[in-house]
Amino acid sequence: MTDDPAIVYIQEMGKSLKPSRPDSNSDLEKLKDDMLKFNPFFRVSASELLKSKVFDEFRINKNEKSASEKILLEIDKDESFNYESGKSDKYTFTDYKKIVKTEATDIH
Repeated sequence: MTDDPAIVYIQEMGKSLKPSRPDSNSDLEKLKDDMLKFNPFFRVSASELLKSKVFDEFRINKNEKSASEKILLEIDKDESFNYESGKSDKYTFTDYKKIVKTEATDIH
């Protein structure tokens, strides 16, 4: 990103997401930080997030299984978003909403 106000905004947003209490759960804080990474290339996958200790008390191992196929949404393709400029050169916000709605309802 080269837009200075955007960079400052993101840096400040990151500061506000830091633990505000000294007794906060470090596993929960790590989970939150992993989920909120701005760049999706560095963001942890859902399957990795679900391995967190945070979910141990809710986990039912016998019910866990992998999906039969990988879901690849049109908006997740590399050319769909320009990470240098911080915006899409291909889609508008309205386009994104329509794509997500259509692709979410088409999943079997």
